[in-house]
Parts: sequence; C-alpha cells; structure tokens
Amino acid sequence: MTTDVTVGDDFFNPEDIQVSPGAMVTWTWSSNKVHNLTFVDPAIIDSGNRGGGMYTTAMPMATGTYNYQCTIHPSSMNGTVKVE
Repeated sequence: MTTDVTVGDDFFNPEDIQVSPGAMVTWTWSSNKVHNLTFVDPAIIDSGNRGGGMYTTAMPMATGTYNYQCTIHPSSMNGTVKVE
C-alpha cells in the first residue's frame, strides 16, 4: 500500500493510491510551484496552498474511495485514495 505521494509540476505521483483505514499519507512537494491538496470529503483536512515541503494527513477509518484535487490546477491534478 502506498502512503507517499509526490506533488509535482501539475501532477500527483501516483494519482491513485490504496491505504488501510486510518493510514497516514504524506504528500511531498517536489517543486516550488504553489499547489494544494483538497478532498471532496470535508472531514479530511486540506493542505492549504503550499510552495514546497511536506504535508501529512490521516485517512478516514471508513472504507471507500476519497477523491482529491489541487483546486489551483483541477484539470491536471486530481486523484483518489482508496481506503480498504
């Protein structure tokens, strides 16, 4: 199961991951371009706009697929976290 995602120049790598319930996922910015991590589910705390560094968030205990995107670049930066 993948718990690390790279936030690059207009992409997430990987875009789609699978984790265990309650897993911590770390998002690492690999460029200085400003991006954010915003989940459709408001229960998951968003990263806010960032131009670098790392952000770690806890995934829900409930199984399911959780969609996310960068609201600055929504057409090229989106993905899913499957919790099972």
